[in-house]
Amino acid sequence: MFADINVDFFGVVLPFGSYGNVGISVTAMNVGDMARKPPNFYPEGTGEMFSANSYAFTLTYARYITSDFAVGANVKYVRENIITLTQRGWLRYGTVFKTPFYGVRFARALQTMVRKCR
Repeated sequence: MFADINVDFFGVVLPFGSYGNVGISVTAMNVGDMARKPPNFYPEGTGEMFSANSYAFTLTYARYITSDFAVGANVKYVRENIITLTQRGWLRYGTVFKTPFYGVRFARALQTMVRKCR
């Protein structure tokens, strides 16, 4: 793609009838090597290179409780790296309620993130 950014994705959802649906996915992004150019001190760069990348592994479960109310949850491991910074994340949960009013739906989501810098 543009600027040497590579994104790869694989995902599959398996229906289990009245038990709901289970899905898995893997996403990987890499921007390749870039020259590190600290401002002001080295306008031509230092010759030091770095890379930025991101990986996500997801396990998903979703199910209709009634014909108008659905719940779902993701257990997702995310790891993002750029230079010396790392970020990780774990869990997402959501619900959707379909109202009888012109296709209006109410949705709710909860997401937790754990950040760690090394």
